[in-house]
Amino acid sequence: MNYKKSKIGRNDICPCGSGLKYKKCCMNKAENSKIEDKEFSIPEILSLLKTALQNLNIVDKEVSNVAVKKVDLLNNKTLECQFYANSNNSIDVKIEAGAVMGAIHGFFKDDSFKNMQLNYYAIRAFDKQDSELMYVISSKEVAALIGQGDSMNWMKSSIFQENTTDYRLSVAKKQISEIENALRKVIVDRLSKKHGKDWFISCVGKKLRESVISTYYNQFGIETEEGDVLINYTFVLQLKKIICTNWKDFSDLFPNKIRFEELILELNSIRREEAHNRDISTVNLEQLKEIYEFILIVISEKYQDILPHFLIDNWKIQIKEIMLSNKLEMVFSDDEIQSETNNGLKLAKTVLNLQKLINHITDKELKLKSVVVPVQKRTTHNEMIGVFEKYRFLHEELLESGKTGVLIQVQEKQKEIKKYKKTMDEFVKKFLLYES
Repeated sequence: MNYKKSKIGRNDICPCGSGLKYKKCCMNKAENSKIEDKEFSIPEILSLLKTALQNLNIVDKEVSNVAVKKVDLLNNKTLECQFYANSNNSIDVKIEAGAVMGAIHGFFKDDSFKNMQLNYYAIRAFDKQDSELMYVISSKEVAALIGQGDSMNWMKSSIFQENTTDYRLSVAKKQISEIENALRKVIVDRLSKKHGKDWFISCVGKKLRESVISTYYNQFGIETEEGDVLINYTFVLQLKKIICTNWKDFSDLFPNKIRFEELILELNSIRREEAHNRDISTVNLEQLKEIYEFILIVISEKYQDILPHFLIDNWKIQIKEIMLSNKLEMVFSDDEIQSETNNGLKLAKTVLNLQKLINHITDKELKLKSVVVPVQKRTTHNEMIGVFEKYRFLHEELLESGKTGVLIQVQEKQKEIKKYKKTMDEFVKKFLLYES
């Protein structure tokens, strides 16, 4: 059967991964002009890339040049590009970062630069005042999705850290809403169980009660004294007043009353800025994070139907960062070990590789154990730690078997590790299915 190589059309997306049309990218490049004919130094490669990004418009008039701040190589495996974004808006900055990421991947796609073998691309976007707006890191495989026109999955599979004005505001709105709604639910649950359906009358001071009833009346034109309804028309300081007035009913949630009052006052201050859509600073977000954890962690322990969405999202982000960071690089390649003719040296090299792998697994374990875990995710998190602990333990046993020099013991332990690797793969699939 004859197979024909499909011809690339002038208007097709260029296979190099740049995202540009073929006619505006690689169509006119001659086969004998491949860049691998010349061995470039790392500074030369970085300079070439910076120049290419700054002159994208020459290749395609519809593409803007990139205002490159700096291009650097991190840890020999991560290419980082810092650039000045044209926008401060979260969506627009993501689009700009994606375009830069796509161009970088196109530049390195064919692995022409033999002395620069990359695993990750990192992009940092800055505003004109030199404040960082966004950081994104993608594996080389994930970055390739941009050139394939699959930007949505690129964003899902990359790690983003944002600092745009609209992003900070949206985070603040989400956290404040979760805190307020959690407090309202706890108030209704505890006071109605203890004081019955008229809890709002018996547990809320007259002045505060009349204020809330008035707010409801002004909005709907009818009066009600139903606490389960009126609680939804209370503000932060009113919630604080209700809880502090009935402190005995809430002291198991917030053992330090003074600290609780201080944090609610801080929350109210941030709430005023958020309500008027004013700028929420990074300092505000740090304060809000502390308030959120102080209130939501304990509440979600006792009320597991109250989902701390921000904590859960943050947990997922941290897990992704731990899994993607510090890709393992062995001391010796498999080829180096297999080609070693001296059995003593072969064993020594194998042992060094094993020790490197054990240290790598241990590092992941320690990082996983340091993560703040929402109660709803503890079972999954503990299972994850257990998988890593068992995997490390098996390799430690393999290391000890290797020291004995008994080949049969080493082979048996290798089989056990190979079998357990399937368990790890199954866990990863399950984790991705339920947590992605």
